[in-house]
Amino acid sequence: METNLLRIEKGDTETEGLATTVFFFHIHKTAGLTMRSILKNQYRNKPYIIFNADNKSPFTMNDYLALSEAERSKLKLVMGHMPLGLHRYHRNPCAYFAFLRNPLDRLASLYYYSLQKQGPIHDEIEKYKMTLADFLASDFAHTLDNFQIRMIMNEKLLDNTIVYELDPYESWMLESAKKRIENHFLIVGITELFDESIMLLHHTFGWSTPFYSKVNVSSSKPEVLPVTMSDIQAFTDRNEADYKLYEFALVRLKLQLLMMGEDFAQAVRAFKIFKDSNLIASLSAKT
Repeated sequence: METNLLRIEKGDTETEGLATTVFFFHIHKTAGLTMRSILKNQYRNKPYIIFNADNKSPFTMNDYLALSEAERSKLKLVMGHMPLGLHRYHRNPCAYFAFLRNPLDRLASLYYYSLQKQGPIHDEIEKYKMTLADFLASDFAHTLDNFQIRMIMNEKLLDNTIVYELDPYESWMLESAKKRIENHFLIVGITELFDESIMLLHHTFGWSTPFYSKVNVSSSKPEVLPVTMSDIQAFTDRNEADYKLYEFALVRLKLQLLMMGEDFAQAVRAFKIFKDSNLIASLSAKT
């Protein structure tokens, strides 16, 4: 198996070694469920846990904290919505990765997904007959302003439960969030560069080729969003910090990809052609 020496987390210190527990820090609507399906395949024969899994008995923070230190150290993967800092409960080496997404595209994805899925957001949209433009300007959308940076800054636990009521954005958070990315995250992928990101993860963690099919995609989301330049500008102004963090992560990722060299770039191009696992299965069945 291909492996790399990684910068890792061990308690609160950084050192060199092989990462033994991988943390997928899932930020909502950044292709996280597709990533989760890839991870389940990569770690199917290894011990892992999922927070907020959409099943009848999700693994909770109480369950995680009830594990002994030895049991936590045996985990090869921890994934889901979580506060940053769970590596402090591990004595063994740990490594984080996450994805960020263009802020407008992320919230538009949430809107179109909520149109199809019953829940509080769906009810709010239906009650007020909201268009996407209405949704972006709504009080609810305002509560999600600069959401990605606030997730990176979130460390809260309350009674052994993750706190999702994130603090309002403050100007100091941007530089702190950049430092957290540099200090804690081996890779921050970009949803718009998903294939490049997962191939970098594949190389870094020694995975098998991560063929996949998209999961939880908002099928009604149009390629061109039905919003005006005024709508976009108002949203951009409110989410300036998220855009800056996204751009920071995008530049960081592109530099990492560039440093991988031409052989890696060729591998990514080949992967883009044959990435659909359903296509691979179909071709295999015909041979």
